[in-house]
Amino acid sequence: MKRAIAAIAAAVTVSGGLVACGDNENTASNPDGGVVTEDKGAANATPNEASENVHASDASETEGQGDTAADDGQGEGNEPTSAGSEGETVEQQTADGGTALIPADFKTAIDNQESEWGLPETIQQDGDKAVAEYANGDLIAWSQENGAAPIVGKIAETWKDGGGLNNEIGMPTAPEEELQDGQGWTQSFTNGVLQWVNENGEWGAKTEPRP
Repeated sequence: MKRAIAAIAAAVTVSGGLVACGDNENTASNPDGGVVTEDKGAANATPNEASENVHASDASETEGQGDTAADDGQGEGNEPTSAGSEGETVEQQTADGGTALIPADFKTAIDNQESEWGLPETIQQDGDKAVAEYANGDLIAWSQENGAAPIVGKIAETWKDGGGLNNEIGMPTAPEEELQDGQGWTQSFTNGVLQWVNENGEWGAKTEPRP
């Protein structure tokens, strides 16, 4: 009987020692006196599970980077862009208080002349051509092909009497210039040249179509 009791006691002692050894493998002394316990789940993970965890982490990071790139691209795509001046129309006031929608560069030419000529009396438009007429009879003519140019004095009168926007000589390509001999002025148009000249003491209009 004494031998049986001694054997049982020895078995219990050995079992307790094994349990204590196992606990010591999964714990470490904290310098502050506490006990730090390992993450048994991570330590006991199989190689396949560990690999899956790494892949999942990488995928999460990649997805986050992709979202950032998409956001950056979307931001760039939504940035307002400057519309081109071609085809843009703006409002222009006339001397009688009315308004007209005209090409932006035509208005720029009118604005540049306003301090000297004031506001135009009328504005006529025909397709890709337009003309503003002032109280003194001077004009600013505009075409999509050539832009804007002033037509003044007798050349303006001659161009207007010949049909204005429908004149066969076309639209002005540049302002008038004084002739070298001082006997008149000349201005280039799409289809020719208009002049107001003094010939033999008589002033008159002269048209020279382009060949």
